[in-house]
Amino acid sequence: AEAKKKVIFVKKASAAARPPHADDGMPKLTPPKWKVLVNPEEESQATPEQQHATAYGPHRPFNAPVLVARYLSSEKSSKRVIEVTVDLQGSNFIYCPGDYIEVICPNRPQEVDALVSCLKLNPSDRISVVPAPSANGETAPPTSSSSSSSSSSSPLPETPYHLSSICTIRDMFLRHVDLHSPPSKKLLRALGDVCSDETSRSRLLHLSSTSGRDEYQQLVQSRVTIPDLLTQYPSCSPDLAVLLELLPPLSPREYSISSSPLVDPLRASFVFTVVDVDATPTTKWKGLCTTWMERLLQTHLRQSSVDISDRISALSVDHNNPIVTLPLFHRPTTTFLPPSDPSQPIIMIGPGAGIAPFLGFIAHRGELHKRGAVLGESWLFFGCQRSASDFLAVRQTLETATLPSMSVSDATQANAFRPALDHFITSFSRDQDKVVYVQHRLLEHTEDVLRVMTKENGAMYICGDARGMAKGVHEALVTMLTGAGLEASEIETWRKQNRYLL
Repeated sequence: AEAKKKVIFVKKASAAARPPHADDGMPKLTPPKWKVLVNPEEESQATPEQQHATAYGPHRPFNAPVLVARYLSSEKSSKRVIEVTVDLQGSNFIYCPGDYIEVICPNRPQEVDALVSCLKLNPSDRISVVPAPSANGETAPPTSSSSSSSSSSSPLPETPYHLSSICTIRDMFLRHVDLHSPPSKKLLRALGDVCSDETSRSRLLHLSSTSGRDEYQQLVQSRVTIPDLLTQYPSCSPDLAVLLELLPPLSPREYSISSSPLVDPLRASFVFTVVDVDATPTTKWKGLCTTWMERLLQTHLRQSSVDISDRISALSVDHNNPIVTLPLFHRPTTTFLPPSDPSQPIIMIGPGAGIAPFLGFIAHRGELHKRGAVLGESWLFFGCQRSASDFLAVRQTLETATLPSMSVSDATQANAFRPALDHFITSFSRDQDKVVYVQHRLLEHTEDVLRVMTKENGAMYICGDARGMAKGVHEALVTMLTGAGLEASEIETWRKQNRYLL
């Protein structure tokens, strides 16, 4: 079972934390737009979007059976990277390498139960969220999106989609609203206004004010959630309608597809890293969707203490176990796609789980080659912490995708994965005293990178940490270009030509 999170709140405010004046930058609160009907007698009218929701999407996910799940990292690795393959039969999804699978996950039941208990609500009560009466007692007018019909009868005003289902209070908090996003200042202000304890009221109002800016940032960095706040401030009793209005919808989580429809159009794979990090020195932050999926997939993820190669070969569908399904939908991309001309050279940069779309690219190229296509030169720059614990499964995945004649033992050597991949360059940041990242390997191949990008109309794809790795790659390219007497603005030109894709 997941360990109970120890919440560390920011230090208590000094005298400056007295209830701030109205002009202290606190967000203004408006009358609630919605009201909550408890145990409604009649069903609400469905919105036009609900009535016509025939295709699978965020409001109607496809329950995809899991065929295979496996770790791409060993038990010794500091990160748990998992690849999942799902069955798409019956979904009508038509995907391309570079597209996304979006997974819809619930909030954690124990946190939902704690929240409902703090609110002193009956979790089994059914509720319906409807427009609140205006000041003159009339219902708010329909939105423009729902009143475009020429019909003489006005449709009901639209309730936000994530609040439009009639469901139990527990289900609303479990599946429809996000309990893990940092609380907004507007939410803190609303909570402070309904605290019966003056100290709690003062504290929450201070956090929502301009003078509480620094402490608010500490609260956000500590990953404090709304269940944490209501546990910490038990005198706070927000109205359910206000709370539902100020909590954001529970959003799907997106993962890059790591397979090719040319191999099997009815199967798709995606990769994710289980998020399990230190939010503070004494607080763990566990990713909502990744930890949920890892628990759900345990029937497929057969843990073993044997060599990782044995673990990988053993992972397969166990038909004696109940079918595990993931609620998901397909989201296409318009730009991050393999070149329409397979003879165009490509450079792919994807450390860690960022390799996911490129596994699909490479499998796609392998199938195109089998069908007679001429392939352009290809490079893959991959990085992870340690070759012994993070790399073997990735190498085997590439071998499966490219079906090469494996006559070389060093996967960094060119031509190891031809014809689908010409150059596979690795960087293992913790295998030596000096930290080496993919951008450092990129600089080692300056001549080839500039040849591909400036003379051969190549395309560069980057997937992974946008703030760290992608920035480092950009800086490496600037160094390459200026060192060769070229302008750094070339990068922007590549971007406009859809040849530099993030």
